[in-house]
Amino acid sequence: MTSEGSDWDRLPKRAAAAYEKLDDRLSRVRPECEGIDLFTADDLDADDMFVLDQICAVCPLRAPCRKYASEGKPAAGYWAGYYRRSYKPRKRKDSDDAA
Repeated sequence: MTSEGSDWDRLPKRAAAAYEKLDDRLSRVRPECEGIDLFTADDLDADDMFVLDQICAVCPLRAPCRKYASEGKPAAGYWAGYYRRSYKPRKRKDSDDAA
């Protein structure tokens, strides 16, 4: 894990355990996704997701990546074949403007 007081230290136990397993595997295997900015892009279209699906489909880290994604629920990114959009709060209209 990373240094004390980091975001990783605030993960729920199951997510932290899943991350540790993924991190351990990452120390031994370099995934194809490493360095590809599309995996962390905010807006992906169908063509982008097709490309990423092809990379994830043959990745030896797919299972621990998916486990971490399901437990840790990262706010954004493309994880083991699943796209998680970054959260952008929508502006709400003031009640005065609605009248």
